[in-house]
Amino acid sequence: FEKDRGVNSVEVLGHYTYVIVSTGGSRATDVLGLLARHGISINLVKLHDGDLSFVARRADLPAAQQALSAGGFETQCVPSVSMVAVQAAGMR
Repeated sequence: FEKDRGVNSVEVLGHYTYVIVSTGGSRATDVLGLLARHGISINLVKLHDGDLSFVARRADLPAAQQALSAGGFETQCVPSVSMVAVQAAGMR
């Protein structure tokens, strides 16, 4: 029953890092606010039980780790990941 909509473009976006933050008893908004105050843009945010994960530019990793560490958060990182952006009319 799905209409064939077709893909307009596919773009590979490289130079990113995947970060997992152990939130412990803190709220996810504490982590997000901390990153925002340091001007660190993030994508693909996921909430897990006791963790928060996201993708950020690899160049921002040192600043993100420093800010999170100073805020008392532990991090784990996959330093080199890419994102694939697919654009199509009527995507849901």
